[in-house]
Amino acid sequence: MAAYLRRGSVKYSLLAIFVVCFGIGAYFSGHRSGSNPHQDDLPSPPDTFEWRSQLLGWASAVLYLGSRIPQIGTIVGEKRQYELTVAILC
Repeated sequence: MAAYLRRGSVKYSLLAIFVVCFGIGAYFSGHRSGSNPHQDDLPSPPDTFEWRSQLLGWASAVLYLGSRIPQIGTIVGEKRQYELTVAILC
């Protein structure tokens, strides 16, 4: 049982490190490969707040995470905590 948990935690730790490194690489890649060298001379568009988009995003997040509560409750109720992982939210 301990070997299973250790192997799973190593796997998820390596995946998290991969995602962070990939995000950092994409960030720097996007800044270096600008197609317009005079992009700083252009005026930036005004920031707008799209309340409908924000509402839709928050509602979908709440509904998605709320849909996992019965599954987590079942696992905890049956005392199978070894099945609880971060992957349950993916």
